[in-house]
Amino acid sequence: MTINLIATEAINTPANAEFEGKNTLNQTFPPRGTLPLVQAHDLAMTFDVSAPWLNRVLERKPKVLLHAVDGVSFEIEKGKTLALVGESGCGKSTVARLLVGLHQPTRGGLTFDGQDAHAAFKTPEGLK
Repeated sequence: MTINLIATEAINTPANAEFEGKNTLNQTFPPRGTLPLVQAHDLAMTFDVSAPWLNRVLERKPKVLLHAVDGVSFEIEKGKTLALVGESGCGKSTVARLLVGLHQPTRGGLTFDGQDAHAAFKTPEGLK
């Protein structure tokens, strides 16, 4: 299963200097060096769906892990919209929950306006 990320405008610009600030559709981009409003890098979320510990010990069953999201990366520029599209059960809701701080990612990071979003969720100022 895959998650497709659809931006209202393309995010990548060509490496060729003569096209600086424009993509192949002649859309204008902010100057290089500006930080995206939201950056997700290599987000992963694994859930433990094992039976309770005592049941596993008595029945000699291993721990069972569900890899809901693995390796999701994207950037959202200020003023842009990003659509998260995919099959049922592919992890769209899990990515959304990671973005708003309902889950702590197993791996990866999330920044909002240049600050670590998950660190901000843990502070008293971030809980307001």
